[in-house]
Amino acid sequence: MPSKEEIDGKRSAAIEKKEAERKAKNQEIMETKKQKQCERDKVKAAEQEKNSAAEKKKAAVEEKRKKSVDGIEAVRKANDGGAKKGGTKYSKKEVMQLKAIFDQYDKDRSGSITQKEFSEGLKSSKKQVRAGEKPTHADLQAASGSSILDMSDSVFIEMDRDGDGSVTMGELMRLMFPFAQEKELETMLEWVKPPPEPEPEPKAALSKEARDAILSLFKLHDKDKNGTMSKKEFNAAFGEGKLGLTKEDLEAMFKEFDIDEDKGLTKDEFLKLMESTGAYDDV
Repeated sequence: MPSKEEIDGKRSAAIEKKEAERKAKNQEIMETKKQKQCERDKVKAAEQEKNSAAEKKKAAVEEKRKKSVDGIEAVRKANDGGAKKGGTKYSKKEVMQLKAIFDQYDKDRSGSITQKEFSEGLKSSKKQVRAGEKPTHADLQAASGSSILDMSDSVFIEMDRDGDGSVTMGELMRLMFPFAQEKELETMLEWVKPPPEPEPEPKAALSKEARDAILSLFKLHDKDKNGTMSKKEFNAAFGEGKLGLTKEDLEAMFKEFDIDEDKGLTKDEFLKLMESTGAYDDV
C-alpha cells in the first residue's frame, strides 16, 4: 500500500502536469490569435494600399482631363473670341433642344430626372421591331451588341455630378457643354426657366346673402343660444355623413377654425370655416 507521501507526490505531479498542459494550450491559442491578427493586418494594409493607388490614379486622370479641357477651351476662345459679355457662345436653339430632351425624361415635371425616369425613358425610346417587319442592319447590330440602355446606370452616375440620385438641367448642361463658363450656364438656365405662375386672383368677399345664410345656420345649431357653437353642436350639425365628412375631417376643421382654442366656434370663426368650404361663393 503506497504511503501518504507517495500519494501526495503523485497528486502534485498530476497537478503540475495539468498546469503545464493548460499553459501550453493557452500559449497555443495566443499564438494562433496573433497569427490570425497578423494575417488580418496584412489584408487590411493591402486593401489600403490598393485604395490609395486607385485614388492616386483617379486624381491623375482628373488632372489630365482638366488640363485637356483647359487647353481645348483656350483654343476655342482664341477661335471665336469667347462668349460676349453677359451672353454665351452657345445658341439658344441647341439649349432649347436639350431642354426638350430633358423634359421627355422628367415625367413628373419636378425639374430633375430620377434614375428610374431615366431608365424608363430609355426603354420607351428604344426602337421595337414589329412582327412581320424585317429588321435593319442597325437593328441587328443593336441586338447583338450593347446599347445605352445596358449602360444606363453608369451613364446616369456620370450625369449626376453631386451624387444626390437625380439629375437637374444644370447638371446635364455641365455635361453637354463642358467648356461653358458659370456666367454662360446662368444665361442658358435663364432661357429654360419656366415662366412664373400667375398670382391667384383674390377671393371675393362673402355677399350679404351668403353671410345671412351662414349666420342663420349658426343660430339654428347653437342649441343653448350662448353665442358659441360647441364641438358637440358642430358634430350634431355636420356629422353622421351629412356632408360626406369623416369624424377625423370634422375634428380637423373644428380645431383649425377654433382660433382662440376655447373649445367652441364664435360667429366669426364659423363664418370663416363655412367660407373656406366654397359652398357660399355664388350666393
